[in-house]
Amino acid sequence: MKDGIFSFLDFTKPGIDRPEPSKPFIRFWYRYAMRFFHLIRLNLIFFAVSLPFYVSVATLYNAFVVGKGFKNIALLAALVQYALQSIPGAVKGALVVLSVVAWGSANAGLQYVAGRYAQGEHAWPWYDFFAAAKANWKQGLLFGLIDATVVFL
Repeated sequence: MKDGIFSFLDFTKPGIDRPEPSKPFIRFWYRYAMRFFHLIRLNLIFFAVSLPFYVSVATLYNAFVVGKGFKNIALLAALVQYALQSIPGAVKGALVVLSVVAWGSANAGLQYVAGRYAQGEHAWPWYDFFAAAKANWKQGLLFGLIDATVVFL
């Protein structure tokens, strides 16, 4: 397929060599621009996985603030409290425990993929996020408990 009408479909040729900028500041913005939509997708995955943690924090915030007599309740906490009032307390407690476990693993997956992007290496946001979360669940559990302790105290 060297010559002919379909020679533009020859994918065995070397591609365009685009070296990265040599200065670190410019290289950072170059990599950021190249991976911008991948980072948005990665943050949406992280938000979806850690949503139970945010809901439990908002519910506990609402419970403690209203219990102490404060009148300024965050809108998110009030909406979450209204949405979760029909769920039994045992299910809410199980969701909080599950969210603490998932929070640390989600952080591990996020840091793995973001670190690969920062080093200029390739990473699949969906697959590598969950593979890193699964591989580092023990460390994620430990740091998720530490994070939850700091947040809830």
